[in-house]
Amino acid sequence: MHEDIFRVRAASRWLVRLSDLPTIRRRCRTCPSTEYRTQGRFRVNANHKRLDVWLLARCVRCDETVKLEVLERVHVRSIEPTMLDGFHDNSPSLASKLLAEPQLARRNDVVLDWTDAWTLEMSPARVRNVPKIVRRNVIAMSETFQTFSMPRRSWIIVEWT
Repeated sequence: MHEDIFRVRAASRWLVRLSDLPTIRRRCRTCPSTEYRTQGRFRVNANHKRLDVWLLARCVRCDETVKLEVLERVHVRSIEPTMLDGFHDNSPSLASKLLAEPQLARRNDVVLDWTDAWTLEMSPARVRNVPKIVRRNVIAMSETFQTFSMPRRSWIIVEWT
């Protein structure tokens, strides 16, 4: 047997998790800024049995508030009770769910920047048996990534080296 033979392969698991709401790109009316941030707060306005719902966002530079239309003149009974409770409770998870839908960005003429909204976490490596590979025949190591679907806005990426 050769000393240069690999008998195991290590795998690293990566978890991609939503850590913050995205930056909203839209020109401010009062200053030259184009960045808005939201904390997941909603404004609900009732007109008889019809509701208007907006997601509130503030300009990063001048603190100007803008309303992003979520629902317009929708009958109260056509809204799921859990969603209605989320609007009243200012649920950040509901805000992230709605911001992930492309209709909201299109309807409000905004662009969402998800750059700083994700965190990447690595779990401990595990070891598996793999075919024998002679080290001197391996010129360059390559990495292969596999993705597994997880609950909404969360993934596990496995890195084989």
